Parts: sequence; structure tokens; C-alpha cells
Amino acid sequence: PVLDYVMSDDSLAAPANANASFASCHGDHRNRDTLNLLVHSLGKHVKNVALGKEEQVATPEHLVDQEDRIRSLEQELLRKEKQLAASLSLNRELFHCVDTYHQRWRDAVR
Repeated sequence: PVLDYVMSDDSLAAPANANASFASCHGDHRNRDTLNLLVHSLGKHVKNVALGKEEQVATPEHLVDQEDRIRSLEQELLRKEKQLAASLSLNRELFHCVDTYHQRWRDAVR
């Protein structure tokens, strides 16, 4: 089933499209782009091997290296998402403080 999906998947031609919604919500999406590029490259390789256009050249060591790189990128992405959440929380708190101060100022001016 996975091979059938890879063989028929037209989205392999444009891996960045898978990022559109994530990129619009998160400022720094380079790690997600890199992760998508790795998955895209692997998908293209699997497709070419299945079609006989390429020989299977990935060694177990190569796959382990790729998995380590993907894990590292995923961890970095999680770290950045946590930073973003903390920043949004801080922004909400600051907005509340400014709003409260502004309300008190308006009440004092009346």
C-alpha cells in the first residue's frame, strides 16, 4: 500500500506545498522544510527503484544517519514550537496589562 501511494502520489513533485499551512502559522519553518525535503527525496528514490530507474543504494548505515537527522529536526521543531507558545502566552499577558492600564487611564481621565 505504501509503495502504491508513493508511485501514484503527484505531490512528490512539490514537497514545499505540504508546508503551506504550517508556514503560515509559524515564522521559522526551515526545519519542517528540511524534513519534508528528506521525505521527498526518499519517496523519489523509492519510486525510481520500483520503476527500475535507479539502483537501491541506501545502506542501513545511511538510513540510520537519515533517521538520526530526522529525529534531530523533529526535536528542534518541537523546541521552536514551545518557544512560540511561550512567546504567545507572554504576548497575551502583556496585552492584558496594557489593556488594564489603558482602562484605568481612561477611568482616571473621565
